[in-house]
Amino acid sequence: MADVTDWTNYYKVHKERKARDLLIKTFELFDKDNFNSGIAYDLGCGNGHETYELLKKGWQVTAVDNNENVPELMNEISIEFKDRLNIQITSFENIRWTKCDLINANYSLPFCPEEHFEFVWDNIINSLNINGRFSGQLFGDRDEWDLVRHSKEQAIKRFEGMELEYFNETEKDDKTATGELKHWHLFDIIARKIK
Repeated sequence: MADVTDWTNYYKVHKERKARDLLIKTFELFDKDNFNSGIAYDLGCGNGHETYELLKKGWQVTAVDNNENVPELMNEISIEFKDRLNIQITSFENIRWTKCDLINANYSLPFCPEEHFEFVWDNIINSLNINGRFSGQLFGDRDEWDLVRHSKEQAIKRFEGMELEYFNETEKDDKTATGELKHWHLFDIIARKIK
């Protein structure tokens, strides 16, 4: 298996990409609720593409990543939106949480060490306000990478007490961002907290 934590190369490859479609879908759902900005966490923020999109829309964002180079990668964003951007360089189990309206976790949660995942997940659910949303991915149990994985039933069960607004399962052989071929199995999810 390729090194799935070669973040320097990953950031280089992803330098110019746009914010992911799943976050754009999430914005559309908030727009339908006439809720245009609030407090958000961007977990595994990396280069800051989703963080930047959130800030442009008026959100107050806590961008979280355990890579110490993130402040440098996000330098321009940090300067432009310094009043609404907080960067936490830490692992997910050490996040300083406040109540929030959105937790964006694009392709990041599977990298949480398995022994901390339940603790991190409880913090995610408990930190969301009513009508707040989770937007992100969980890896399926047939994904090639040996990270935190879920069966479809387990993934759905994670969102008990929430409204699953979007749930899409993908399984395919395709290249990673850095060009290696791998077997992907993942769930794209948007869920709204209703109680």
